[in-house]
Amino acid sequence: MKATDYASRFRLLFKADENGASAGAANFAYIQNGEIVVFGDASTAYLQVTDMTGRIVYSGDAINRVSINGFVSGVYVLRLITSDGVKTQKIVIE
Repeated sequence: MKATDYASRFRLLFKADENGASAGAANFAYIQNGEIVVFGDASTAYLQVTDMTGRIVYSGDAINRVSINGFVSGVYVLRLITSDGVKTQKIVIE
């Protein structure tokens, strides 16, 4: 069987973007010692954290560290809003 055998099939293509970054390089934050750590120039950015029901659990300036004290375990979506655009990332808090 070949990929061209069925017109309804699709292909996934993983490649570097125009800046040479791979698809996995889109992450801008990680969890460390009970905090969300935002790396890069977060001084002029706005961070929004929502749970999977869409409820905003944090919003404010994207300082380099945001405490997750009081967050329940689960999956959250981070939105980093900068003058360059909006980036999103999922994180898991255990």
